[in-house]
Amino acid sequence: MVTPLSQEISRKVTRPMVFNMLTIYRVVDVGVEMAWINMHNKRIDQT
Repeated sequence: MVTPLSQEISRKVTRPMVFNMLTIYRVVDVGVEMAWINMHNKRIDQT
């Protein structure tokens, strides 16, 4: 009876962790892309 309960707890804990990691990765990815676009726009404006 102990193992199924611990598996259920670990499942409930790991799923949100993975989801949070994916969300953070997406936010960082978008942020890097936006910064990259802004850098290029500034470079184009200078020339």
